[in-house]
Amino acid sequence: TDSAIVTLVLSNVDEAEITGFEADAWWRPLAGLDLRMAVGILDTELGAFVTSEGPVAKGNELPDAPELTFSTLARYEFPIAGDMRLSAQVDASYTDQMYKEAVNRALLRARDYWLTNARLALHSADESWEVALWGKNLGDEQVITHAFDNGIGNGARIYQAPRTWGLTFTYWGR
Repeated sequence: TDSAIVTLVLSNVDEAEITGFEADAWWRPLAGLDLRMAVGILDTELGAFVTSEGPVAKGNELPDAPELTFSTLARYEFPIAGDMRLSAQVDASYTDQMYKEAVNRALLRARDYWLTNARLALHSADESWEVALWGKNLGDEQVITHAFDNGIGNGARIYQAPRTWGLTFTYWGR
């Protein structure tokens, strides 16, 4: 009899080579100002493996392994009235294109993207509370976080949250 049940089978690839480099720098050019920068370079190669669709030759890229990543952050904190502090922060990160699965299907490849976030926070003098206004993914990038294909043309792409704004209050009760 024919079956209409689709089964996804997960398995490991027996061999992979990963070579990379990471560097991170943090600089405080003046009191209250922090500047950070990081870069990552990655080269990956999977060994040969077999899927339900047949053999895959050696040489595919490891999933979720972009060749280049870069991030930067600037944060400035300064005192204001009543010994409270105000901090302003902006950060940006770049992620190179990458495959989201080991077969390296072009349809399931995530394109390169930049993400930018910002945050403005008021801190109490005794550090017992904080109120922060923040924004994430300010450029409203559509970023694929997960993608899969069941081998017969059905699959899905899952995206991260779009541009998001928020206001948070945190109480530590010191």
